[in-house]
Amino acid sequence: MYKSIILSVFVYITVSVSVNAQYGPTKTVEDFVEERVNPCNGENIAFEGTLTSIVKRVGLDENGKGHFMTRSFIDAEGIGDQGNKYEMNHHLNLNLNVKDGSRLVGTNNFIYNVIGKGKAPNFKIKLLVHQVIDINGEVKTNVWKYETTCR
Repeated sequence: MYKSIILSVFVYITVSVSVNAQYGPTKTVEDFVEERVNPCNGENIAFEGTLTSIVKRVGLDENGKGHFMTRSFIDAEGIGDQGNKYEMNHHLNLNLNVKDGSRLVGTNNFIYNVIGKGKAPNFKIKLLVHQVIDINGEVKTNVWKYETTCR
């Protein structure tokens, strides 16, 4: 899921920057459906909710380099295969930069807080992504660090 989001953003910023446009805030809301495993008890959880994205800025700076800034929020509820109920909240600040018009560079932190209702254990997911993607969509650098914490 994350790789397709990042590649889509690359195409969006490349097109936007190529026409030398400056865009202000825009907001989209879409359905969010995802499955996760609770690392604390092994329960498979099916989440459904909404993903809200606010594009803060797309455009060129004074040096001709492209920038894309967006904020995303996930608000979802889930039911596990052991019958437990969960809430998932996620907030992401995504900042991507086009270097010399030919490559996209981005380092971003994804943090998901999953709250178990009742006796279900809470957990947190942290994902650090650093990627460099060329103009053809080929990933040249790909660093993913994934960590979960039971709470």
